[in-house]
Amino acid sequence: MVVGFDFGTHQTKVCIEDRSDPQRPVYKFWKFKTPDGESYTLPSVVQINNDDTLTYGHVNKSCVGEIGVDAGAEPQMPNLREPVMVFSEPKPKLKLPEKPKPQKQDWKDVLKAWAGGKNSQEQEWEKACKEAQLDYDQDLRIWKIKYEKAQKKFEQEYALYEQAMRKYEEEHREWEYKATHKVPAIFRYFKQATFSNAIRWNDSIDKDLLSIWYIANILFDLEAEYGQTFSVQLGFPTDAKRLFTRRNHAYRLILSAYYLVEDVFHGDKDAFLLSTYQELTELTEIIHPSEEKAKEYGILALPEAYANLVTVTAKKQIEKGISFVVDIGGGTTDISLFNIDEDDAPHIYGYTSIDKGINYIVETSAKHLDIWRQNSLNDIPECDRAMAVDSLIKEVRNSCKMIIHDILKAFDKVDLSKIAIYEALENRIVVYSGGGSTYDFLCQEIHQFTDIRRMDKRIWNGFYLEKADEVLSLAPILSTALGLSVQREEGDNIKISDLHEIFAHLPKKGDAPELIWGRRPEDMYGLADD
Repeated sequence: MVVGFDFGTHQTKVCIEDRSDPQRPVYKFWKFKTPDGESYTLPSVVQINNDDTLTYGHVNKSCVGEIGVDAGAEPQMPNLREPVMVFSEPKPKLKLPEKPKPQKQDWKDVLKAWAGGKNSQEQEWEKACKEAQLDYDQDLRIWKIKYEKAQKKFEQEYALYEQAMRKYEEEHREWEYKATHKVPAIFRYFKQATFSNAIRWNDSIDKDLLSIWYIANILFDLEAEYGQTFSVQLGFPTDAKRLFTRRNHAYRLILSAYYLVEDVFHGDKDAFLLSTYQELTELTEIIHPSEEKAKEYGILALPEAYANLVTVTAKKQIEKGISFVVDIGGGTTDISLFNIDEDDAPHIYGYTSIDKGINYIVETSAKHLDIWRQNSLNDIPECDRAMAVDSLIKEVRNSCKMIIHDILKAFDKVDLSKIAIYEALENRIVVYSGGGSTYDFLCQEIHQFTDIRRMDKRIWNGFYLEKADEVLSLAPILSTALGLSVQREEGDNIKISDLHEIFAHLPKKGDAPELIWGRRPEDMYGLADD
């Protein structure tokens, strides 16, 4: 028996594969017990109650506790002195020569004065005055340039000082508020914070501990129903670069949860629920992953992009050729590009995970977030969410564009016409899944991938589902859990290769391939899907 454990940012889903009849495995989605009845989804929320015990999967206003947010260290005053205008050079003053005093005039000067002329002393004085004025004007211009330069420098320094002080005052007010106030002890988005840095986690309870306790809460119920006869396949978001570290972290979370369930509480869920968060903090031991530990507990951690791909391709509902799967979840959007091999098995050649999903649109667009419930995209008017929606779609397209670019680059080494790859990529399939796929405005064409499909009952055709009439309408939301529950054959490895290997079966430039008469090269080498 295999349990597909889809640990989600907004809600968690579980699917169980029962292989009592290996020829006809049956898939059953776990129903969680909630205050509102049974549900196929369990909100990923943890509440600390006023007695310091914890509640999982729902919020109870009547007993919610309060907790101080981790305010961090008190912000330090900027190491900047208030600037002072420093300009010591005095403003120049006009100094005119002393006007000559009237002197006794001889008869020639008297005659000249009568004729309207000026004596030589007065002429010299006026000339000296003009020269003094010119010198003063020049000195004043130079002084003004220096003064304005010093003034501009002072204004720039003062603006930086004021900016630093405003930032400090804002940070200090925020710190002071957090240090002196308490908020309802309701925790969401710890799963996303655990696997990415997209959310700045500043709550006083460690995000990994919340994830471990939340997973353990579900494992208690599964073991109560099935004993220890099942294996768990847990999904996690990742791209190729962070596969190793994130996979190890996924193992670390579930191994630590198993340790709590089996080695600390020995399957006693009541004792677990009666423990305070301080006691759980002391009792929780972080188990470092190892191959031996994973085999001991029957655990397998799989990229969420791969898990969705299994659901899409397991029953041959997708035609051969290059296609995309885009899973828009609460916290992340997982993208995988795959090709159907000759043995009808999916082969991933490119995958990535964007740290944006429905949660990003809600958090960015909502004018007010209700801490008491899971805020929905339906609560936000179209005009308010338009910018965030465009941002997510643009990032999805850019991520896919990079993968397509690498495909075209890899094809440059193939001894076939470039037309072949463009024809192979024309009107290809993009399958949308996850909660985001229920919104038409998020399911867009992606470059040449214009055949838009969604995870629905048609793609699920061939799976034997318990209570199919109830779960088929939830196919977009439950698809990852279903894919995670599909048991992998012994020795079967996830087929994930670098993009440059996607055309490894095609003749390289310089080779001389033997063509079969009457067949197109693209038919021979699997580029065409007709």
